[in-house]
Amino acid sequence: MRPLTAEFRDLPTFRLAGPRQWHNLADALQTIPDQWDRFRASELPGADAVVTYGASCQADMPNQRFEYLAGSEVLDFENVPTDSRMIVPAAHYAVFTLDRVEDIQPFFKQLFSEWVPASGKKLAHTPNFERYDERFDPQTRGPLELWIPIQP
Repeated sequence: MRPLTAEFRDLPTFRLAGPRQWHNLADALQTIPDQWDRFRASELPGADAVVTYGASCQADMPNQRFEYLAGSEVLDFENVPTDSRMIVPAAHYAVFTLDRVEDIQPFFKQLFSEWVPASGKKLAHTPNFERYDERFDPQTRGPLELWIPIQP
């Protein structure tokens, strides 16, 4: 991968709705697409949204797994089941653009081994997320943005 370059942005608190599921680090690239299919087939608010999010909200590193929500932004949680909700608190982010979904795992390896130590930044303990907007092409599976919360 090429060297990581970030833009820095702030976001206010926002709400996401979509299916939540635990994934193993080793096979997440194979299991997450089914979760996206469930979201698109759901009747949850925003299932047909142009901008969607893949948010990692918990990491269980001793067991090499993480919890992930595939969904979209909603104004409130009315009509959203409790197990399909996530509040992403206001945060300061390092934002990276990736060419394709397959670059996510190598990105995180490079983020932790190179970018974080060299940047002097400390990660914040709040969800990080993938953001897929109108530029995303399902055929090429990119581009996408990765928003990594950092301490201000």
